[in-house]
Amino acid sequence: MLKSFLDVQQRELEQLGQERSRLQQRLQLEQRRQQDLDACRDNLGRGLAMSNSLSLQNLGGMRQQLDKIGAFQAQQTALAGVDLEYQEKILRAQLGKVKGLEHVLQQRELQRRAQEQRTEQKSSDEMTAVREAYAAK
Repeated sequence: MLKSFLDVQQRELEQLGQERSRLQQRLQLEQRRQQDLDACRDNLGRGLAMSNSLSLQNLGGMRQQLDKIGAFQAQQTALAGVDLEYQEKILRAQLGKVKGLEHVLQQRELQRRAQEQRTEQKSSDEMTAVREAYAAK
């Protein structure tokens, strides 16, 4: 029964590991988006002749929009990081459960083997005692 419970816990651990991988990929994606937005904002207007006020106004408006998008993207990146941290916390807790169950099962197996050896030794001792009793007659 404990073995089947361990199997269930191990499957859950595997699922949590897969979810962590998915969240790591999401965090990397959000970080790349943030870097791309930052690069876009930094390169905005480079190489352009800003000779008229309309161009300067448009450039300022685009920078403001990119700043807003960048702030939103920073939030998304932070949220992805928090999600990943939480998932790793859950994963560590599940790993602790699995390791604990494995240890309990291992200890029970060791106890079972020791009991089996004691039983075998007792049977062997009894058979030796019976042989000695018959040999003495």
